Amino acid sequence: MLVLQNNETNHAHFGHSKLTHIQPKSVTAKFDLSFIIEEDRDDYTINIEYNTDLYHSETVRHMGNQCMIMIDYILKHQDTLQICDIPNGTEELLNWVNTHVNDRMLNVPGNKSIISYFNEVVSRQGNHVALVMNDLTMTYETLRNYVDAIAHMLQLNGVGNGQRVALFTNVV
Repeated sequence: MLVLQNNETNHAHFGHSKLTHIQPKSVTAKFDLSFIIEEDRDDYTINIEYNTDLYHSETVRHMGNQCMIMIDYILKHQDTLQICDIPNGTEELLNWVNTHVNDRMLNVPGNKSIISYFNEVVSRQGNHVALVMNDLTMTYETLRNYVDAIAHMLQLNGVGNGQRVALFTNVV
């Protein structure tokens, strides 16, 4: 969830002293992940609330840094902005993703690609269930058809080997 709050703020002054509100550390999150942007005069504060059962603090810190990089880029290039130009991460973030998020090794026999290995599984077990979600299932053959359609569409749009692609999916 993304929230922009531009609530009026009151600043209390006691002589030469100034009283400033400090946000308490919350122990419960209303949603799994919320970016709350608060406007105060000419300044903004971004608070991130998250479900600690789903996210590690390091992951949220990287998401916050990425958000700041994107906002900074958008503000500097708002006259000529194209979504494809928004940076998708710093070198530090991409290294962290590769070593902590995508660091999953699969022992594939015979030095095969994951694609050829998957196609072998489909050949042997095409009608077996590959995915289950609630009461919905999908066979390996159906999954391969979806994968092939997505790969074909990406190639038609100029996406090449090794390029990162974000997928947005709807829950059916």
